[in-house]
Amino acid sequence: MADKCSLGAESSRDCAPAAIRGNTVTVTALASASDLTNFFRVQGKDGWKAFYESHPDSSGWIELSAVGFNADKTVAVIYHGHTANSSRGTARIYFL
Repeated sequence: MADKCSLGAESSRDCAPAAIRGNTVTVTALASASDLTNFFRVQGKDGWKAFYESHPDSSGWIELSAVGFNADKTVAVIYHGHTANSSRGTARIYFL
């Protein structure tokens, strides 16, 4: 699964990691850079329409950074972004 579902994978077609919370299972599809380029760089604002046609149950896309550390390795930093359309999104930086 690590090969097929890594962030650098060329295709996310075979990727479907599942998160189980209580009695609910949420299936997540990982998108490669080329997938997102096709939706948004090639199609522009119309990319959101194509994105939701391709992923109808999606709430948008989520970005997570690699973990960064300060020089003493006493503080970890993570970036988390969520984009739902061309005018709505959030971004957070977590210091742990």
